[in-house]
Amino acid sequence: MAKGRFTSLEFGDEGRPVQPSAPPAAAPGAPAPFTQEVKDAAYYMRQAEAQALEGNHDGALRSCSAALGENPLLLDAWVGQLCALLDLGEYPEARLWADKALERFPENPQVLAAKSVALHRMGQRRDARVVNDAALQAKGEWPLVWLCRGELMLADSPPAATECLNRAIRTASPKGPTLLRIGAILLGYGHYSPALSALQRAAAELPQAARVWYLIGRAQEELGFAAQARVSYQQAQHLAPRIALYRDATEQRPGILVAIKRLLRRLWHR
Repeated sequence: MAKGRFTSLEFGDEGRPVQPSAPPAAAPGAPAPFTQEVKDAAYYMRQAEAQALEGNHDGALRSCSAALGENPLLLDAWVGQLCALLDLGEYPEARLWADKALERFPENPQVLAAKSVALHRMGQRRDARVVNDAALQAKGEWPLVWLCRGELMLADSPPAATECLNRAIRTASPKGPTLLRIGAILLGYGHYSPALSALQRAAAELPQAARVWYLIGRAQEELGFAAQARVSYQQAQHLAPRIALYRDATEQRPGILVAIKRLLRRLWHR
């Protein structure tokens, strides 16, 4: 594999490093020693979750990779890695790493569901449906499985897709990240009004998540609410000033690009 973003996903099977022993107790009256947070798998997963909500998908990918370096059998890190690859639009890599995950977690429903979305977005819809069916046959209720099933059914059966997405919400705890993913999916497929509704519900639970506000702005812009979109973009930039995408969205004139696209569509259909 060529060197690049995915080189850092490799890790060995040596197991977790030995943690340093605890420091000796301080003498009575001595100042409290400086303590640094242990950078174990749990630490990296907290970082990944925060980065995903911020919209820093590259950072989330690296953090999940670091967590797997600490614990190669941490399923949440494998799933988080797959979600980051999907968010980045790296669908062949998502399929590849789903297969690697399945070597460690055979028939795992969450891994299968993520793989099905990668296949679906690559245009391999028949294979995607087969893999997704296998995910649904597993025991238990997994929000990600219903989320992915809903995406696969959006084009062919919107009512069934809606039921799947609603089931993902019902089975999720907490619900904010799932609502965010639903909003992103609906937005990506051009369902702007329901996307905005889901994202506004996500914002109520995740008011500090910059990605939520950015996607709200996109949905508002597509619906013609330029002034509201600008406010949402500004909120995203305020929460995550280092992300250039949010800064660019704030500095542009919301509504102009959307208006041009709509005009071109009207001219095309005349």
